Amino acid sequence: MSQSFIVDTLYEDRFARTTQITLGEKVVLTPNFCTLVQNQYEFDSLIKLSLLDEAKHLGAYVIRIFDTLNTLIPRLQRQDQMDISSGQSLEELFIRFNRTNIGIIDPATEYLLYEFHAGRFLRTLRKIRKQRQLDVLIKYLEERYAKKEHLKNNVIEYEAWKKAAHKKFWYDLDRNALERGRFVGDYLDLETMCGSGISIPPVPIVDSEGMLDIALRINRLAKAIAPRTKPYATYLLLQKSVLRNDALVNKIIEYMKADPTQLTIIKIKNLDLWSAGLVRQREAYRRLMDTMCEIRKKNPSKLYMALENWFVSFASACYGFNIVSTSMHGYDRDSEYGTNTRGSWFDPDLMYYVPFEDLETIVHNNGNRLPCYCSICKQIESLENIERDAWNMLRREHYVLTMNEYMRMISQAIKEQNIELAIDKLSNSEVSRLKTLIPREEKQ
Repeated sequence: MSQSFIVDTLYEDRFARTTQITLGEKVVLTPNFCTLVQNQYEFDSLIKLSLLDEAKHLGAYVIRIFDTLNTLIPRLQRQDQMDISSGQSLEELFIRFNRTNIGIIDPATEYLLYEFHAGRFLRTLRKIRKQRQLDVLIKYLEERYAKKEHLKNNVIEYEAWKKAAHKKFWYDLDRNALERGRFVGDYLDLETMCGSGISIPPVPIVDSEGMLDIALRINRLAKAIAPRTKPYATYLLLQKSVLRNDALVNKIIEYMKADPTQLTIIKIKNLDLWSAGLVRQREAYRRLMDTMCEIRKKNPSKLYMALENWFVSFASACYGFNIVSTSMHGYDRDSEYGTNTRGSWFDPDLMYYVPFEDLETIVHNNGNRLPCYCSICKQIESLENIERDAWNMLRREHYVLTMNEYMRMISQAIKEQNIELAIDKLSNSEVSRLKTLIPREEKQ
């Protein structure tokens, strides 16, 4: 038996509930916001934010495996080094943070297909693996890199080759039981080395029934070979097109109903449910959350987590998911968003971004203050003299505290038997279409 979460239900209001999740010394209140950390500066900020009294609904963080080299691994290596003057570890704050927060390593296997971080993925794996770990994956990524260079003047041909090569990689792996077992075992070992508190299977990104079958077989294999010293998760990594495929959604639902694994993690890449014309996708997502609710009624210890959930996080936390995650600025698509300019500010009331250039008027009309009560925004007295990098970190910290406040707001509504307040907040926001993801049930 692997280590399990202890799940205690605190309050319930029809389909919604708050819980306390315990894993050893770590205690997480749900609904909970789990921040995706992408660099050392974001990690420093998250550790600082976790010390605030208001940060009650931050208790977990996620780092993609190729980001660990510049975030988590150096801290793990330095935690045994002592400061001569104080006698404390050089990483004393990190040690205390890690003692109370659940760290999760995202396998990030979508970048076997997607381009944006593929180069960094390859460089990181070369540096952190031991001996010949993941040789089959390194070989694939190297071949892909060489092909990209060879076809750099023919993007269309390269994209066609890449899709075929990606499919061949997973189908070949699936046919070779020995190679598949070694691949999954090596990947789980790397996650452990990088400090992950949960074993997450390295599955393919699903866009077809064949890829879904492979992902489910890898989940079953990982369950059998994962370390017994920590929990393991079922992991479903989906392309957003899956939400338009009723047959795939039905198959996923049937698997979820039969799966005994305590924690299920779902990432839908480039998820968009708030735009016009996506009724079918919203209905499919709602069906997934209906299933989670149905399963939890029979087994209250079941847990669900959403990665890269973007604007959908609030609705997800109200209904289906215990833990929701986005990047630290809330923008969950691969881009250089907000790095070369003063990025947008997330408006807690609109639940949407306001461009920096529009904030001057808003601040002027709000008594020269940002319209937010988080401890970060209270410190900002003027926007005129804030340098770009300082602003971009402040807006990230503001976003994390805003998500923490959303989780507290949902929790309070459940405690007061008034989950409708959460639905009303969505109704009055810029993402009001998402209100259909949450059922309206009359009180008994």
